[in-house]
Amino acid sequence: MQTLLIALAFACCSQAELQQYAEAARKGDGKAAYLLGEIYEKGLGGVQPDPQLALRWYNAARTLGYSPPVGDFPDRKRTKEAGRLVP
Repeated sequence: MQTLLIALAFACCSQAELQQYAEAARKGDGKAAYLLGEIYEKGLGGVQPDPQLALRWYNAARTLGYSPPVGDFPDRKRTKEAGRLVP
């Protein structure tokens, strides 16, 4: 199931799909919040990368108790000069 969700995130994203992910996250779905973080961090599916929004969604996923399947959340920070996330 997790693989399917990740595949859908890569194939995403119309505004309606982003709205559905955001609505699910706001209702307590940590996976949806994490996927939104991935989408905004990497600019998946034609979405403009937005590091600040990505961090907000990653933090929401943590708060909701979601843990990625490959381990813990990476320790990320935003670089001032590049405006991007780095491990």
